[in-house]
Amino acid sequence: MLKNMLIIAVILLTTNVVLASSESEGLNFNVTQLDEVLAEKEEFGVYSTEWSPNGQYLLVTCSKSISPSNNIIKHYLLDINSHTFEEINYGIKEFNSYSIPKADWSPSGDRIYFQVSKFAGPTDSGSCFVVCNPDGTNLRGVGTNSTNLSSIIENLGNIGSQNNLKWSPDSSKIVFDWEKPGDVSSGVYIANGNGTNVSELRSEAKEPTWYDSSKLLFITTDEGTVVLTDDGGNLIQTFQPENRDEKYVRFLLSPDKEKIIFTSTTGNGLFQTYISNADGSNLQKYISDIDGSLLTESIAGTWQPNGSLLLVNQNESLYVIEGDENNKRLLCESNASEPQWFPNGKKILFVENENK
Repeated sequence: MLKNMLIIAVILLTTNVVLASSESEGLNFNVTQLDEVLAEKEEFGVYSTEWSPNGQYLLVTCSKSISPSNNIIKHYLLDINSHTFEEINYGIKEFNSYSIPKADWSPSGDRIYFQVSKFAGPTDSGSCFVVCNPDGTNLRGVGTNSTNLSSIIENLGNIGSQNNLKWSPDSSKIVFDWEKPGDVSSGVYIANGNGTNVSELRSEAKEPTWYDSSKLLFITTDEGTVVLTDDGGNLIQTFQPENRDEKYVRFLLSPDKEKIIFTSTTGNGLFQTYISNADGSNLQKYISDIDGSLLTESIAGTWQPNGSLLLVNQNESLYVIEGDENNKRLLCESNASEPQWFPNGKKILFVENENK
């Protein structure tokens, strides 16, 4: 039986979102519940909240389910300085989407974006990103000429499927996956930050990630490689497995852009993960798993915040992979679980179970 266990308390979030503000340096706070200031409740719940980069605005996504797969969506903008809380006007009172289009900010904070989707058979289904000013003006469906949200939703079947939108660090451009109607696979596309001037960087490719504001990485689905290109699609470097039978299916760039994790498969249901420096040097195998998606998703949370140290839990022992040679250093042997970095990246928190 367990002799001793460290138990960590977790705060559970509900749809009741609360704002707290302090009027002094003390601990006296004014508390406001967002549900109390929503103009129209009508069973709408708060789905997500996102602060603007400068902290002045809170972008709130509210939703109401009208079927097991369909939702009515509203977006609100809270101005902390003027204490106003208003629904964003997209020219329609509310809109339907088969996914909940969480609204979010561009890195510069001068635009917001969200995704609308529809599932209505093979010819009418689709998804499209929408970019606009925070007040809903200058709206555009990315890669389209449409500046009307109703028109974008009605014509999703003619747009295709857009996913994985990423802003360049300077907010001047966006990249995304786009499977156009009639295509059997997606390509990687680039556009201006306002959704105009769209061009294809590479067909049969997916999951773009910005390296900086002029270079990006993505997977080539036809070749099973990861490539680094400039924002014009010109090839800079190709990363490929040492074993010719393997193909890369996922990758993760460290927060400081110094290391890359690659997950490969030979098509037999087994996955292998490697780590290398950002220039491809010192490629090392370090963990295997039968589910590549779960593997890379779990690794995503173990990068050191704003760094390139990798925290790995293997057989309940904790290791850090570090240095140019990607050496593995033991931190805690056996009985460790739920490891996580402190926000400053200088400490690690984990649960240690002492068995009988």
